[in-house]
Amino acid sequence: MYKKAWAKIEKSKRVVILSHIHPDGDTIGATLGLYTILKNLGKKITLFNATKSELPLQFNFLDGFSKIQDKLPKSFDLLISCDCSSFDRLGIEKGDFEIVNIDHHKSNEYFGNINVVEPNFSSAGLVVYKLLEENKVKIPKKSAISLYTSIVEDTGFFRYGGIGSYTFKVVSKLVEIGVNPESVAQKIKSNEPLCKVRLRAFMLS
Repeated sequence: MYKKAWAKIEKSKRVVILSHIHPDGDTIGATLGLYTILKNLGKKITLFNATKSELPLQFNFLDGFSKIQDKLPKSFDLLISCDCSSFDRLGIEKGDFEIVNIDHHKSNEYFGNINVVEPNFSSAGLVVYKLLEENKVKIPKKSAISLYTSIVEDTGFFRYGGIGSYTFKVVSKLVEIGVNPESVAQKIKSNEPLCKVRLRAFMLS
């Protein structure tokens, strides 16, 4: 499935990379990690999120974050969804386009024309990494930072269950590429919206 998916991506010139509605760090990190790679390959990329107004701003340090929009182009060759377990999580109407479905949820409905689903993986970012690894695609630092963010966000910074040795192997590789774990943690945890800080203060009181 990895070879087939990458062959389809390589043949496509105009690509939409979609993060799920009500986005979190995993879907954003996975889509932006892939975005940097495909942008460097000369693809015309549209980053789409149907609920753009809900984008968590603590991830605005990731390459491509400011490019996310809530309007689909009139035409495109391929749609890649990251971290979406079902079609309704895309937030779009069905149309005459092919879908590469990249996900890690056991509940995935395999709605894509090509499905790259790893139910035992801890995050969608890990699946994107595996896609790149299987096709011997070099990962630049900006992409590594996005994928690392995806992984640490969906594992609760390695506090949740279901984390296997492959997760740590990939994280180690991303650090070798240039990811600074301390820097990423500070940017995610220190860049919280004021309303969230006030809510936490209220709850503590």
